[in-house]
Amino acid sequence: MTGVSRLDPEAPSQPIDLSTIGGEHYGIARDHSGEGIYFGLKPEWVSSIAERREATLQPDHYNMKSSMEWIRTGVRDQLPTVPDSPMGPNHLTVVHTLSHLLIRELCEVSGYSLGSIRERLYLHHDESGTLTRAGVFLYTSGPSSEGTLGGLARQGTADLVEHIIERAMSAIKDCSNDPVCMDHKPTGEERNGAACHACLYLPETSCELGNLFLDRRWQ
Repeated sequence: MTGVSRLDPEAPSQPIDLSTIGGEHYGIARDHSGEGIYFGLKPEWVSSIAERREATLQPDHYNMKSSMEWIRTGVRDQLPTVPDSPMGPNHLTVVHTLSHLLIRELCEVSGYSLGSIRERLYLHHDESGTLTRAGVFLYTSGPSSEGTLGGLARQGTADLVEHIIERAMSAIKDCSNDPVCMDHKPTGEERNGAACHACLYLPETSCELGNLFLDRRWQ
């Protein structure tokens, strides 16, 4: 927010533009201390899955052409190397799918609601298009009791994280809507691959990609 106006109907209605005060840029924001867990991913592991997808799926499927057409401007700015790399959308699909699996497992073991954890994805490619860095940061989405009591940070031990990852990787194989879900291919109306509300979709407040670039077809 960069501007405010009075709620009193009898007061002047001209808003106060905070972006021009003193030549500096100001805004209204809320700052709170939350908690989160960062998962650093080996680029070689992500690339190996992307290569398996490339070998078994059609080009429009593994590079998620339907999703790329709807990617938000803010996401392009955040992940500038993804659209420019030949395998960028494929890498993004692998990392984003894993992120949703981890969120669902974290919510199950910690008692959080699905809308209480958000994601931030990290991908970087070099000039040749090779993936050099990848990661997922999962953090609490608000300052309520779910975001301040340590329930998420408590899961950040080596043993618990290993258990969560094992559960997430196991969950990628199953969906209550299979085989319909697993056999689904991206289309103009259903832009994801093997993904639905029963296995991968999250509330819009949790997913920074608007539930795009999701596919359980990793081989």
